[in-house]
Amino acid sequence: MKVRGRVRNERGGRERGRRQGRFRRSRRALFCAVVMAAWSIACGTKSPPARLSELWALRYGSSRLEETAVFADGKNGAFVEIAWILYALKWEGRWIVIDPGFDDPVLREAFGVAWTDPLSLLSEIGVRPEKVHTVLVTHGHFDHAGLVQRFPYARVIINRDARRDALARSRTQDQAAFWRQSPRIETFDERIIIDEGFFMEKVGGHAFGSSVIRLEAERIILTGDEAYLPANWEGPRFNGSVVNPDANRRFLCLLSREAKHLTVLTMHDPSLVPHNPGYRRLFPLQKKD
Repeated sequence: MKVRGRVRNERGGRERGRRQGRFRRSRRALFCAVVMAAWSIACGTKSPPARLSELWALRYGSSRLEETAVFADGKNGAFVEIAWILYALKWEGRWIVIDPGFDDPVLREAFGVAWTDPLSLLSEIGVRPEKVHTVLVTHGHFDHAGLVQRFPYARVIINRDARRDALARSRTQDQAAFWRQSPRIETFDERIIIDEGFFMEKVGGHAFGSSVIRLEAERIILTGDEAYLPANWEGPRFNGSVVNPDANRRFLCLLSREAKHLTVLTMHDPSLVPHNPGYRRLFPLQKKD
């Protein structure tokens, strides 16, 4: 009996020692947590900034366009009012410009555009060309790719087929040289991830290599010219200016199902920026359910 009692006493002592050790360790952990919290408050530690901090739509032109160009079922001889829009967004502190517009006077007159210099509008919101980090080009048409050279330090991201199309449409030797050999151009085939949840993907309906841009966390899609106006996906009324009708129709049918959960931005919707010229800050946005 004495041996058994001694064993029980030794076991009880070890158990008390383990409990006391756990208590001391918990107390030290709590003390360290309190000290770190106090240090964070004293040093003014803040949460990391949101990746998308600004999004602007800038309207640099207005005109009329044949209804048959906007809608495949458009009426001959009818016209619709359109805007000419570019976008600027600030992502992790860096400016990104989307489809920066054009300044060719011959094309302004040919399309009857009431035009303002897109770069002057950018300067009004504090965006200078030399400070732009990236230019995203949805396709090679003049109003989307015409001013890319004016951003001297920006990398330029464009689909491979769209780059060839932009080269074929070049109106000056300088433009052609840029699209042919600039080391700042980065191309892709089907999709390119710009950052987590931020990517461009090829549709190829409206133009060769025509692409759309998605910001998944913010539930935003920029359609390029795969859609001109909301009626393109709300009907859907398919695009009248296409190189691949089936690709455009597949995209617009998908968009018609997704649109209630997204903010859809086009390059020609006058309702986005009612005044010409003008600009509108779009972010932060009220997210849709």
